[in-house]
Amino acid sequence: MVFLLRSDVASVASTPDRTTQWGQHHVHEIAQTHLQLFNQLIDAGWLEDELIRIRLAYDLQVELFGGSRTQSGKFHEAHNIGTASILAAAGADVSVVGAGLLHNAYNTGDFGDVAKGATTTRRAELRSVLGERGEACVAKFEKRHRWMTPDALARSADEIDPAERDARLIWLAEELDHHVDFGLRYRFSMDNRNISVDIGFDGLLAVARDIGHDRLATLMEEICRAEDEAQVPESLRTRMTGQHPGVSRSWIGGPKHRRSPVPDRVRIWLGGARRAAGRVRRRVAGLRS
Repeated sequence: MVFLLRSDVASVASTPDRTTQWGQHHVHEIAQTHLQLFNQLIDAGWLEDELIRIRLAYDLQVELFGGSRTQSGKFHEAHNIGTASILAAAGADVSVVGAGLLHNAYNTGDFGDVAKGATTTRRAELRSVLGERGEACVAKFEKRHRWMTPDALARSADEIDPAERDARLIWLAEELDHHVDFGLRYRFSMDNRNISVDIGFDGLLAVARDIGHDRLATLMEEICRAEDEAQVPESLRTRMTGQHPGVSRSWIGGPKHRRSPVPDRVRIWLGGARRAAGRVRRRVAGLRS
């Protein structure tokens, strides 16, 4: 996947005022739909068994995230695909790219239960799709607050275990996807960058270069510089309460945040049945391959 700058944005505006009022928003081409991601991987020469693994990971993330959204209002599905797209462009292994599609599953995925975090059952389900390495990466990412401190990140890539190294790369990729379409500008409060306050932006770039991804670091600098200069109408910014100034109500969250008042026991049973059906579909797809 080649990261390009769109130079034709200005031509979309039919009048000079539309261009000058908000400026030109240059957007990097990163997959945001599963079809774009599949095409990217096919063009990169991925083998069919690798593509099947990514398809299974994609199907699972659709089940887990449904219509939920990030703080900018962007659908989690698009964010997950963008993260995987960046990982693939960075030359990551198929297990890590698949983990990128499910990187936040343990934190925000709807498994149809009332548990939180990386439970034994949840880990087994992700392991059946991602394999040992991919699941270990997601589990490490879920505990990122433990290694996103200045002291922990001061350790070089040679001093950390492989799962943390993979998780650091996923962190960089998902951070980049949050900013690639100026997501910070579309949040109601722009003070809440995804980047850890403790390490700062320079710390993030240092992590990228330490694990051998200078290109990601350079791209992050370019994107965040453009994002800081971008202007977005107040009416388009997303409040986490779901209310936009001057605009009709827009739900942020998805099914997980709008559940009907069904008793937990019934909801857990229905969730388990749905999850079992999903596992059967994925196994059948694996046998057909």
